[in-house]
Amino acid sequence: MSKSGKSKRARLAAERLFPELEVTPVSAEAGAGSEAPFERDRQRISLRPERPFGDDFAWLKESDDEDDAASIVTLPRGIEVPTGYDSVDHVREALRRAWRIEWGNFEANTVDISLPYGWTVNSPKEGPFNIIDRSGVPRATYDRSPHAKLHLLTCCWLDQELHPNDGYCRLVVRDRESSSILESSCWTPETGKDHPEWSRMQAWMDQHCPHYEDPLRGWEDCEENNDRWLDPIED
Repeated sequence: MSKSGKSKRARLAAERLFPELEVTPVSAEAGAGSEAPFERDRQRISLRPERPFGDDFAWLKESDDEDDAASIVTLPRGIEVPTGYDSVDHVREALRRAWRIEWGNFEANTVDISLPYGWTVNSPKEGPFNIIDRSGVPRATYDRSPHAKLHLLTCCWLDQELHPNDGYCRLVVRDRESSSILESSCWTPETGKDHPEWSRMQAWMDQHCPHYEDPLRGWEDCEENNDRWLDPIED
């Protein structure tokens, strides 16, 4: 690799390790295209100074941009650990990469995060809370109990439908991002794992949705963010 190539990689790695050293402005072209949300989230994180004490997100709450302050939400500290992850800390780090979020203000049962641009948390009078992305799709949910845990939603999952007339069951593979049914079975009296096509549907998901159990894979933005993430370069 040329010296210029090494220098560029080292500079990019330094920006990830020490984001306060450099700010990358959002150009007018970026703001007008599909790259704008990603660049905006990246710029907000790059502006974060070191704050060893006090409010970890004071730098956003004091911003002149109302959207920046609105992006800070309080969530349960606990997280349901999905298949393939070995700890809550592992999930938090994966969320930083896939959702491009920051964690802060850790309390006994709560923690604050900076949601991506355009994301919100709904506030129903009853029932669970949902984290909604900028397309209006639920990405995570949690209940109202004092020791609630954040439950991350997968992009695809195997569901079942019951016919209103005879109660027969049909298995369907659903895609949350496109709100579509990707594959379906025949109707039978058996339900769940007793359905005669359960094994076929599972095999279909293994082939066509290999990461269906991972809530941080399969989503278009998660795949893009994971691909763009730059790990520190080791000597």
